[in-house]
Amino acid sequence: MALHVGIIPDGNRRFGALELDPGASKLEAARAGNRAGLSALAEAVGWFLADPRLRELTIYGFSEENWNRDPAEVEHIMELVDALLGVEAESVYGGVAGWIRATTQSEIDAGREPPRAELRVVERSQSRGLPEHTRALARKAEENIRACQKEAEDAGVVFSDSPTKVLNLLLSYGGGSDVELACAGSGGPAVSRMGVPRPLDLLIRSGGERRLSGFLPVQTMYAELFFLDALWPEIGTEDLNAVVDEFENRRNRRFGR
Repeated sequence: MALHVGIIPDGNRRFGALELDPGASKLEAARAGNRAGLSALAEAVGWFLADPRLRELTIYGFSEENWNRDPAEVEHIMELVDALLGVEAESVYGGVAGWIRATTQSEIDAGREPPRAELRVVERSQSRGLPEHTRALARKAEENIRACQKEAEDAGVVFSDSPTKVLNLLLSYGGGSDVELACAGSGGPAVSRMGVPRPLDLLIRSGGERRLSGFLPVQTMYAELFFLDALWPEIGTEDLNAVVDEFENRRNRRFGR
């Protein structure tokens, strides 16, 4: 099994409001919740890399509509995005590249062959795009991950012969924009020109809401949907494993047949 899993990590701001004193401002709650959400994201990426059942993980990091939030909160989120991508440009192990390196080392320490991994930062917006310095960091993060694995390989690490794991991070992504941009392009089927071409097998949304909010509208056509009431910073690997276990054991996917 090589599953493509999507995650909508909802509930950060509500988590921050619960953690802080009642007198805290909405902005303070948002900042605290988003920081906690980033920590939960690091754990989820490690889970994805270590689980042999999973091949691709797509995370809804920041939507096209999220630009409409309080400008101060958007500024803070962009700071966290920069940290996620490895704001220390000189450090090959900053941000998500560091998470992948740490998981690789954990697999080696456990006597297992680590998987190869690839990061794809996906931006699909027709209204407002990412700052250019964030785009540069995204390109650098993608390069850093390749450099991490090349360094390990040069040091004698033997990687698994399983397919490369792909981590898609959606930033300034709009589902409608994705469809329109794909249809306006040329060369091959429109779906092959979408930000994330491969269909999803299952989608996990935290925070209690029961909607997709523009997340990969085409690729989720036959995805199994799992809505969790827990807020994103409360979600751990046990919760994610439970979803995949249920998907494997209880879901009968017929694809219209």
